[in-house]
Amino acid sequence: MTTIPPQNSLATAPKTHNFNAFHTVCIIGHRTTGKTTTARQIAQILGWEFIDLDAHIESLEQKTAAELVAENPARFRALEIQQLTEITHKPTTTPRIISIGAGCQQLPSGPLYVWLERDGWQETARTERQRLFPELDFDTELQSMISEREPRWQAAAHIRYRTPRTRTPERTATHLATLIQLAANAHQSPVAQKTYLVPTNDAHFTRALHDANALGMAGVELRSDFFPQIPQSPSTLQSANTLASLRTHDPGWLNAFPRNTALDIDLEFLPAALASPDFSTRRPTRFLLSTHPSSVQATDIDALLTAARQLESSHLHVTTQLVLKYAPFVETIADLKRALTLTQKLQNLGYTTTFLPQNPRFFWLRPLLAHGFSRPANATNYMPVGISTPAATNPKNWQHYDLQKWLPHLTSQTINSFDALIGDPVDTSIGEIWHRAFAEPAESTEPNTQHGYVAIPIAPEDLPETLPLLHQLGFRGLSVTSPLKRAILEQPNIKNIENLPAANTLRRTPEGWTATDTDFDGMTAALQHLQQSGIQPGPTAIFGRGGVSPAITRALTQNGWPLTHHISARAGWPANNTPKYHLIINAGGPGTSNAHQNPPQTKAWIDLHYNDVAPAPTHKLHLAGDIFFDAQARAQRKFWQQTNQ
Repeated sequence: MTTIPPQNSLATAPKTHNFNAFHTVCIIGHRTTGKTTTARQIAQILGWEFIDLDAHIESLEQKTAAELVAENPARFRALEIQQLTEITHKPTTTPRIISIGAGCQQLPSGPLYVWLERDGWQETARTERQRLFPELDFDTELQSMISEREPRWQAAAHIRYRTPRTRTPERTATHLATLIQLAANAHQSPVAQKTYLVPTNDAHFTRALHDANALGMAGVELRSDFFPQIPQSPSTLQSANTLASLRTHDPGWLNAFPRNTALDIDLEFLPAALASPDFSTRRPTRFLLSTHPSSVQATDIDALLTAARQLESSHLHVTTQLVLKYAPFVETIADLKRALTLTQKLQNLGYTTTFLPQNPRFFWLRPLLAHGFSRPANATNYMPVGISTPAATNPKNWQHYDLQKWLPHLTSQTINSFDALIGDPVDTSIGEIWHRAFAEPAESTEPNTQHGYVAIPIAPEDLPETLPLLHQLGFRGLSVTSPLKRAILEQPNIKNIENLPAANTLRRTPEGWTATDTDFDGMTAALQHLQQSGIQPGPTAIFGRGGVSPAITRALTQNGWPLTHHISARAGWPANNTPKYHLIINAGGPGTSNAHQNPPQTKAWIDLHYNDVAPAPTHKLHLAGDIFFDAQARAQRKFWQQTNQ
């Protein structure tokens, strides 16, 4: 076990730790994804202890892990579980990062688990596998590794981080160190202290009790529709902070909870609860009277108000901590505006409220509501347990804003302004962490200001209604992605003072928005990196016409890179393509595999995305979008800081 001192050249996260939070972090994932290298870098950034579980076992057994596996695979797996359990349960005065082998068959509860993925790991794992076990069929084992290990990691992981093949371990470690530090500081957050974890099964409940305590949350919400029978757990309901939510007509379900348990009762089931003799003896620490209508109607607010007033006159003992929770399904932007107005009515009458739009399309609003940005803050907040599964795997996945998405918002003391990425799709965006890890520390001119950042799915046809709402809500700036870069300039109240043909960045003004295009800054930074690496300007080709920002071509021109060809991604490279380039820019995005089919020779290759980055064909230097997006994000934040004009 080694404690590694921090290296200031990598350190961007604060060197503080709350020992009531997660004190052990485990890096899990397939072999050759860089777990050990990344874990060591994270330890250097945070000044934490670093432990390589394989190396730890090797020191105990005086044999290499490969030798131990070859001698007795079952014994080695048992050693992994034994040593990992002992290490994670051993008291420590220094937090630690542990790198765990991919084959570890049991992950003890307690640590914060980070599932590290790296594009192309199968290729390097194949080479490593053949070196160690050449007699076995790799393709068969590959499917076995995925089917046997990934469900275990999905169940345990708090963070799932995907890194492209071109991203350096240092950058990956910096991103992950930022997320880990946020989790370590969660106890200091007022948002965490009013957030409930919402399990949907018994296994989730056991984990939720631990995670809610580790993150300093309000507790765990148990819903009667999810848990008709109260789950068994090592932590009893007497000692757990729970919110008992009645979602069925059986008020006797509440009898399992202590009398002072916080309650959430839906209007539909309130009459049955009031008729129960048990109800008169309850003194809940918090009482939520809620409604979950399938549409936005004023009558639902009226019914909520009527029930609240009746309770205040007949059951005052449960309403001293009364919260009115309005959780309608919101279909459109117009519905969302009406729902916000109806919630304001409750607040104007003096009621503490929680407003939760149920459509996942509008989950981006929840961080704003939790922090009270531009309106009174929600009294309660809710998160799922663990990391979300893809909708294709779990169609009932009710919450895409999981812990990983919530961490930047969950742990901020006070968010003074919000920025947003707008476009469609935006679900793979890591903008929250990108801005937090790299761009936000540069805002030294605003030392007492914290900025939130959310991703908002908007189709072009939604712009006329959505842009005014975002202005009304007080967003400071917007990052615009395809397919909105041209359409955005056609909207009212957009100042296009640079006479741009397309824009990717908007800054709020009193009347509307001012536009610019920071793709120019991103492309310029990437080109400068090429020249610093010895690639001089020369013939350039862009693969992919759709969504290519004019600012990119402007950056090429101004930096002396002649654009000689612009190739359609749909058509692909010409069959008899013989030109040689100094640079090819793949602007086709993830999944455009025809960019790699019969490409011409080039000295450098740039992918303008950071997911699903395939190996570049013939090239001297391969860049993904990291350098581009770094410079772009810094330019955006500098633009957003400027005085409104």
